[in-house]
Amino acid sequence: MAVPSVFFQNEFPCRYTQAEYLLFLKVQNITKNGGGCMTKKVWFYLCIIQAIILAGVITISLWPTSAPKFEKANLEEYLVKHSNRNYLPDAGYIPDAKTAKIIGSQILDNLNGNSGYIFSGVYIEYDEENRLWLVSKGYSLFRGGEIVLEQDSGKVIKAFLTISCF
Repeated sequence: MAVPSVFFQNEFPCRYTQAEYLLFLKVQNITKNGGGCMTKKVWFYLCIIQAIILAGVITISLWPTSAPKFEKANLEEYLVKHSNRNYLPDAGYIPDAKTAKIIGSQILDNLNGNSGYIFSGVYIEYDEENRLWLVSKGYSLFRGGEIVLEQDSGKVIKAFLTISCF
């Protein structure tokens, strides 16, 4: 590479030697052509690999898990053996609206196929006379349902599902 000789003459003030200036031009040329060891293709492939890894992590984290495994058993012996130690709280097994919301919402999710619909909200009503909870959950596209729970036992009295018009 030819360096203009005017640059290194005494009348032009310069604090670099000719070797330093040539090294600077060489480094500047490398950075213009894609940079040191990494070329544009390597950066491209690294970005592709990172995108694939990110997509894999997202897919694995959103992958539905299988239902828990259980063994079939006859629990009548267990009920007879521990019949005198049954605990029923004064407020029942569903004592407040928070508990009713959690239980009713989960049951409605399972009845709707647990498809992960975006829901609009969970509404709760309480009947003091009959000690019943009504939990309503609406999903997108007119889906949803209602469920009536007994406060004392936690038993599901009735479940209603609304199906989409589409």
